[in-house]
Amino acid sequence: MFYDAPFKLCLDHFGAERILWSVDYPYVRRDNAWDYLANFGLEEAVLQAIAYANAERLYGI
Repeated sequence: MFYDAPFKLCLDHFGAERILWSVDYPYVRRDNAWDYLANFGLEEAVLQAIAYANAERLYGI
């Protein structure tokens, strides 16, 4: 369900500061999507940005 090449392409092209973590519920389980992201090998700061910090910045919270 998850593919490394497109995700890496988005990271390289747009940068981690422009990516938000989300799932296509109910078609994709949250746990599966989170496991993929957490095990992708991202630096902790990049993982935090994608997981929640970018959304906090976007929504001003």
